[in-house]
Amino acid sequence: MVMGWNGIKALKFKNEFYDAFEAMERALKGITTPQTYAEALRRLADEVEEKERTKALLEQKTEQLDESKEWYSIKRWAKEHNMNWRSINWRKMKALSYGLGYEIKKIFDANYGRVNIYHINVFKPTFNERCDLQFYQRAHDDSHCTDCFVHCGHYRCNVR
Repeated sequence: MVMGWNGIKALKFKNEFYDAFEAMERALKGITTPQTYAEALRRLADEVEEKERTKALLEQKTEQLDESKEWYSIKRWAKEHNMNWRSINWRKMKALSYGLGYEIKKIFDANYGRVNIYHINVFKPTFNERCDLQFYQRAHDDSHCTDCFVHCGHYRCNVR
């Protein structure tokens, strides 16, 4: 149908179509089918090794970023401060981060793919010195919950 069109735009489209088709044909000719089972296994092994190297490099880079002293994932912050990471409201962290002028970076996480990390200055005003483990444990049974994110990190706790 397209090949029956006339005009300058149609000619340009036809030329681009032919060029794309020829490029695809060259790419397909470059791919050879393995002739033996051993050759197929070698190719598969090479592909798997390349993916593993890429994944390891990504994890290494992510680990370096996550181990920095200025950027924390919610899980890392919670772990280092003996808290339950589920008690931290990421929406409030995100809003506070933007409010303070900090970007939100992404890092690789084995469980979730990519997760946000926040600058330490976003965590500090949220979880100040009053938010030690003992306060957190005393404050938490969900029957007390109304709205106290600053004191203990739990989204809805009114224990002061």
